[in-house]
Amino acid sequence: MKKFLKIFGYTLLVLILLIIALPFMFKGKIVEMVKEETNAMLNAKVDFGEFDMGLISTFPNFNFEIENVKVEGVDKFEGVMLADIKNLSLKVDLMSVISGDEINIKSIHITEPRITAMVLADTTANWDIVKETGEVVEEEVAEESASAFKLGLKDVTITNGYVLYKDETMDLFTEIKGLNFNMNGDMTADVTNLNTHTTIDEFNLGMEGIDYMKKAIIVADADLEADLLNSKYTFKENEFKINELILGMDGWLAMPADDIDMELTFGAKKTAFKNILSLVPAVYMTDFASVKTDGKLALDGHAKGTYSETKMPAFGLNLVVEKAMFKYPDLPKSVNNINIDLHVTNPDGDLDHTIVDLKTFHMEMAGNPIDANLYVKTPISDAYIKAGLKADFS
Repeated sequence: MKKFLKIFGYTLLVLILLIIALPFMFKGKIVEMVKEETNAMLNAKVDFGEFDMGLISTFPNFNFEIENVKVEGVDKFEGVMLADIKNLSLKVDLMSVISGDEINIKSIHITEPRITAMVLADTTANWDIVKETGEVVEEEVAEESASAFKLGLKDVTITNGYVLYKDETMDLFTEIKGLNFNMNGDMTADVTNLNTHTTIDEFNLGMEGIDYMKKAIIVADADLEADLLNSKYTFKENEFKINELILGMDGWLAMPADDIDMELTFGAKKTAFKNILSLVPAVYMTDFASVKTDGKLALDGHAKGTYSETKMPAFGLNLVVEKAMFKYPDLPKSVNNINIDLHVTNPDGDLDHTIVDLKTFHMEMAGNPIDANLYVKTPISDAYIKAGLKADFS
């Protein structure tokens, strides 16, 4: 019996050592095979650098790291790097892999990803890279037994990311610098709570040559109730900060398929005029901390319906500013008596049904009054615009 146990022990030890050693013994062949198969499946050039696997020092967790993952476009997107990731690491519970019922990925950490997403004028997108096989895939009917396997995930972290999005169909430009993101929670349950924290060092947004956001700083903390079975996410405690403007959000988002369903409302948590003044690029980027301001604001909005490639949700926005002012310390005069009453409404998501109603815009620059108003409807089919501007610089 002792001899049997001794032989069994040695055999088990050899098997464990082989399991650990084989991936390293055939590392070169594995790398070449993965690169070859990946490039065969995609309309893109895929490459990656060194990878490392650890088990002994992290047992019972299995660590996998891969460096310098690159996905480069071809044809129309030759030379455009869709993805360039400095390091991708995963930590997996080894016992969950052996059991096979539920693979528990404890963490995914993506370091310094650079993503460039582009849509050309002919609507071609550079992320549409999966080759068509020509095979007809029959839709499978879900069975109860299919739910036996689960993929668990506890923590996702992105460090110092960069995202660039260009859409030539809308002349839209979006750039995100210094993206840091963390999401944690029990993603094995059908309904769970997810905690997210996001910071962006610099957010730029432009459309048709107009800068709507320039070097904006964003911080977002959101606790979500996640119905993972139905891909529905309900906002609980949350705060979204854009420069000095702090917003709160209520409602839910659902992504059962490619479309996004939503019923959301938002409003400003702070009502000082200086908070919304920080959204004006020229003001925020020029010694904003020393700008003297006064006045109150009210800001709220909503979105309800479905967002897709062909649909927009109904939406609305209300902004009221009363008796506000601001003054730069180096300038002799201030801008006083700022009053704004703006309402944007869309009842059904059809952009042609959007109404922009700027009822009041008044300010006094060094004692000189400026008044304006604007009313726009049917902006897509046959724009009706009624506007007025009156200024006295005497």
